[in-house]
Amino acid sequence: MGKDFKQKIGSKRLDSLIPATDSKRGESQNMVNIQQSTQTEQAEMKVLKPKTTVTTFRVNTEKLAQIKALAYWDRKKIQDVFDEALMLYLEKVGDKNLETAVEAFEKYQKS
Repeated sequence: MGKDFKQKIGSKRLDSLIPATDSKRGESQNMVNIQQSTQTEQAEMKVLKPKTTVTTFRVNTEKLAQIKALAYWDRKKIQDVFDEALMLYLEKVGDKNLETAVEAFEKYQKS
């Protein structure tokens, strides 16, 4: 049998942290609901998150320091700042130029 958390420890009661259920079925149903909602949230996150790749490349030291400072200032991840910068660059290039570049690069890779 588990511990009884309804007693006081010091000046605080711990039973407020644990939902009061008299039946084991109620407890197990709560766990099932929590697991289902967690799985649903994880599935939604997978849909929203784009696929990423780990790669290595050189970055100008001064620009990297600026990116880090902006990430700190905006309370963002450095990766998020890079993603925004790349998105803005790709928008600037335009869809037509990007499509042409992708096709040319795919032909180059095949040869």
